[in-house]
Amino acid sequence: MKKWGCLAAVIGLLAFGGGAYLFVKRMPSFMGEGSLAQRWPLTTGARYTSDLLIVDPELPCRLVVEMDVKTASTQARSSGGKATLYGCYRFPFRCRVLDERSELIHTEQADLAWDAATGRILSKSLTPAGGTLSVKHRFERFEVPPPGRVRVKVELLADAQYNAQATAATVWFHWNVRGREGPGLDAVALLAFGPLFFCIGVVIFIVGLVIGREPKARRVIR
Repeated sequence: MKKWGCLAAVIGLLAFGGGAYLFVKRMPSFMGEGSLAQRWPLTTGARYTSDLLIVDPELPCRLVVEMDVKTASTQARSSGGKATLYGCYRFPFRCRVLDERSELIHTEQADLAWDAATGRILSKSLTPAGGTLSVKHRFERFEVPPPGRVRVKVELLADAQYNAQATAATVWFHWNVRGREGPGLDAVALLAFGPLFFCIGVVIFIVGLVIGREPKARRVIR
């Protein structure tokens, strides 16, 4: 029984360790981003072309743009009887993802705007006369065909509607994006049952020790 107890305890420890590894590895994807990323600074009116990148064609990619915005235009919107102040901006964003033969794989042509569905406000400091805000825009996932060699071309144009200014703009190219399906049932199962197997193994091992000592104790008494 001691042998089986040790075996169960080792299996439990390995299962728990494997579950923890999978959970940590997949957490960035669970948060909506990829486990790997490349970033480049963006300047309004300038174009940028990346080096050739090698990605996993079995998992999707995603483009994310983060930037600080200074604007003199604001708009108040009411929701549930409470007015919220928004800083207005609209920067045309262009992106082309090409394969190693310069053939188009994916394109994005959208406005990075205060009312765009892709945007999320990270922080803001606004008055009716204007202010600053930090924003993030996340685009939909897309596939890259084998062999997974791509080059990214991006361009951020000036805001012609609100005359807002973009600073500290950065484009992130994420790959190995799994979406929000979570760390996976396999990782959760290993994390849950690993400690259980370990405890069962320890109990079996202790019982084996007790049973193994009983005959010796009886012989001494005699």
